[in-house]
Amino acid sequence: MFSAFKNNHNLSDDNYKKLNHELDELKNKNDELYKSLNKINELETSIKELKEEKENLITKYDKILDSYYNQFTTIFLYCDLKTKGPLRNFQIFNQELLNFVVNVCKKHKLDYWIDFGTLLGAVRHGGYVPWDDDIDIGMMRKDYNKFISVFQSEIVTHGLEEDIVFQVNERRTNAGWKISFLQIMFLSHRKHMLAGMDIFPYDYINNPPENLEEKYNLEQRNFVQKMKDDMNIMQYLEEYYQEFNISMEKSDHIIPGIDNNSRGEIHGYPFVLMNSDLIFPLDKISFNAREYCCPRNNDEYLKLIYGDYSSIPQIIATHDRAKLLQKEYDDDYYEKYINKLKNINENF
Repeated sequence: MFSAFKNNHNLSDDNYKKLNHELDELKNKNDELYKSLNKINELETSIKELKEEKENLITKYDKILDSYYNQFTTIFLYCDLKTKGPLRNFQIFNQELLNFVVNVCKKHKLDYWIDFGTLLGAVRHGGYVPWDDDIDIGMMRKDYNKFISVFQSEIVTHGLEEDIVFQVNERRTNAGWKISFLQIMFLSHRKHMLAGMDIFPYDYINNPPENLEEKYNLEQRNFVQKMKDDMNIMQYLEEYYQEFNISMEKSDHIIPGIDNNSRGEIHGYPFVLMNSDLIFPLDKISFNAREYCCPRNNDEYLKLIYGDYSSIPQIIATHDRAKLLQKEYDDDYYEKYINKLKNINENF
């Protein structure tokens, strides 16, 4: 056929060979293209199968994780779990530190309420959230400021100046981050924290505007930056009170203190505007068989902070403080200091 084509078109031998070579190349490319298309089809089939396998695995493991989550919820909510070892020591010691702070509050007629995870644990577990390792309480600004002014003298009066430290708006490490709310710590002889608690300030606000949450969040970012720049916090708060119409005296609404944050970052809890009667008059709640002050309406208060708080969260954040101290201090070491603080509380 190609010979006839050559003769009909008067092709020279060289041109004929060249044309024949080009035809061979086209045939090879066509074969390669065909193979590539087959390979693409195979890969597309494999991708489709892998996607189906992935979806099946996701469905399977979602069911497994949901099953574990439901089991953990049942265990943590309806079983009588007991912590042990370093976490148990930490929790017992934390409560003694809370008792000392409560005694100071009673002596100086200061209102407080257990807050955040501590309140959540009291409502949901009757004590600590099983994995929790600190104490949170809240105070209105006037009581908060007075507590700061009297607490050091109480530490000295009870011979705890070598054990208890408290700090607010102070640089914590060489990394340069700060803590602005009040933190109280009972330290070991090696200056490790054996017990700790946070006290968060709250403010009364008059005539809150509709866009208060937006303004507050912007202002808290401003506060965080100024805190990094070593601002004078008292001067800042005076200006903030004027701009936001904050009051030291009781009014109809309460908001978290602008300084409810740590590490130079905005604190993880959401902004909430509360009616004062959500918290006051304070009520009592049992926490590990002892009564402490709490908000008047715990249910609505916790819903504002956590949403549906009745179940165990699917993602649990911890400080891992007990784990860090496990190899450093045994039960006898803890017992000595726990008993020291317990004796002070019983004779306060």
